[in-house]
Amino acid sequence: MANAGRGGSACQGKGEDRFCLGATARIVRVADGKVRTVAKGLVSGAGAGGVVATGAHGVSVAPDGTVFTVTTSGPPGQIKSLPAFARRLTGRLFDVSGGNLSAVARIRRDRVGAEPRQGQG
Repeated sequence: MANAGRGGSACQGKGEDRFCLGATARIVRVADGKVRTVAKGLVSGAGAGGVVATGAHGVSVAPDGTVFTVTTSGPPGQIKSLPAFARRLTGRLFDVSGGNLSAVARIRRDRVGAEPRQGQG
């Protein structure tokens, strides 16, 4: 299961526009009534107090048992303004097997220009 996290202490903006980043998202496995962390340290962004959090968006297990997750992203201009740790963790497909974060692909870069413009689809 993908857990979005609660953001963190690297904050931007003020008031209702305040958005905080951290590495609090994680992937967990729920089996036999027990929860086990598969991977942690994924990027998480949230409003003050952890509301409206985003981070790990989903998890998939390949036939060979490899575990993958996709992390949140945003427009390139916004990503460039993020702290370095967040830029490295944002908009990526990760192999999280064995608890390691191994980036497999940059999702946002692959999608820019691939989506229809407003009114074209």
